[in-house]
Amino acid sequence: MNSQSDMTPQAQGLVKCAPETDAPQIAAQNPEDRKRFGDRYRRLFPFVIAAAAGFIVLRCDHTAGIGHLIYLILLIALQIIVIFRYGPEGGLSRRTKLLMAALLLTGVQLCTTSSWPLITVDVRLTEFLFLLIILSIYRLEPGSTGAQLKKFIRTLFYPLIRLIDVFTGLSFLIRQKNEAENERAKQTAKSILLGLLILICLLLVILPLLANADLVFGSFLSKIQLPEITFNEVWGHIIAFLTAFVVLTAWWIYLPLDKGKTAQPDKAGRPKPGPAAAVTYLAPISVIYTVFTIISVRYILIGGALPDGITYAEYVHQGFYQLLAVTIINLILIAVTRSVFAESRSIRFFLCLLCVLTYGMIWNGTYRMILYIRAYQLTFLRLAVCFFFLLLTVFITFLLITLLRGNFPLLRASAAAAITLYLLFAFMHPDAVIAKYNMQAEKPDTDYMSSLSLDAVPVLAEDPDLLEECYGQYISSEDGSQISILDYNFSEARAKKIINKNR
Repeated sequence: MNSQSDMTPQAQGLVKCAPETDAPQIAAQNPEDRKRFGDRYRRLFPFVIAAAAGFIVLRCDHTAGIGHLIYLILLIALQIIVIFRYGPEGGLSRRTKLLMAALLLTGVQLCTTSSWPLITVDVRLTEFLFLLIILSIYRLEPGSTGAQLKKFIRTLFYPLIRLIDVFTGLSFLIRQKNEAENERAKQTAKSILLGLLILICLLLVILPLLANADLVFGSFLSKIQLPEITFNEVWGHIIAFLTAFVVLTAWWIYLPLDKGKTAQPDKAGRPKPGPAAAVTYLAPISVIYTVFTIISVRYILIGGALPDGITYAEYVHQGFYQLLAVTIINLILIAVTRSVFAESRSIRFFLCLLCVLTYGMIWNGTYRMILYIRAYQLTFLRLAVCFFFLLLTVFITFLLITLLRGNFPLLRASAAAAITLYLLFAFMHPDAVIAKYNMQAEKPDTDYMSSLSLDAVPVLAEDPDLLEECYGQYISSEDGSQISILDYNFSEARAKKIINKNR
């Protein structure tokens, strides 16, 4: 929302209570503004409660099941209603639609895999994508990369900033009702409570009598098992509900009112340091990287003599993680140098050279990892690192384009590339790829393959003996236990069917 003119008439009536100031303070000073603020809180309160309740019922205890996907659908539906009823006037932007689509794809991926590393990343990614959706709706105006990062960080911690105001607003909602409404509510609550007490007393008497009157009915009652609920579970659900309530209230109700504090333009007029300091450290580093690249290519491709006591396998594997760390440092160095120092041809030349040399390091590390995989088979970490190098290559490419063009949307493009590559990695089911690759080895590492998730079962089904060796004790053919529909996972259901079929 760039201005009040960008909002719907309903939203203008709710937000025009000084959007650039603290709403609770204004409410305390001006009765009219207090009424408007309370009206906004009252109208959005049901959406917040519905989303927080959905978090407890659908998401909290069903992280790896279809319940998580249903919750994301509910959350997106509520978010769309909030947008169209309370602004911005343009509705859903193209960027917001893409982020919502990515959020749904992440939810689909989560309930189609049983790999806990992927599930853990999926859960965090859904939270990250929802934060990006909030940013795209309320805060993501054009600006520099640094300004965008500041908005992202402030939005991330915004619920903590507004923690007290969230509950202050709840008190405004309670006070806004007149005495007659409060009295009717009290009488209704008393009547419902009295009815519940009478119902409990009747059930304690009637149910035992009916159970003894009909043995079939008594047997039916004996099969009903109430879930065991511990104090820790109750307390955990309360904390989860309050967390969801605070976050959604801060982002849906307070964030538009506080937009004036977060949409400030970048400070101008502050001179940046000249290129001399940057060239002083960029030039020697470029020389060192060049020498390193030449030596590495010689030993890996040509096969030069290695130092005493170091085997070829040790050489290939030993420096891999150091190369990964140096590559990440180069990314940070390029981004920081570009934002801190004044624009100049010399800096641009050395940064472009650094990008090219970083390409060499990425190739070096990837080639080392491929050689190591050929010698010691494939693992989840090794496959993930290869994809991470691919992501680093994309980041370096975007940085190089930014250096040459100057107006490339670096942050958005990098985030889009990271999300896209992760979804491609996750939807290909890495454990299945690992199992298929390792099955082609002369002596597959069955100990490691037994630790893979159930995503690998359809691949291992091609070799019944290997399937029995790796997963024979995982699921019993006589296992008739039922799970909640919200915990249903397509990968686990498919694996159970295959294993039991091969028995």
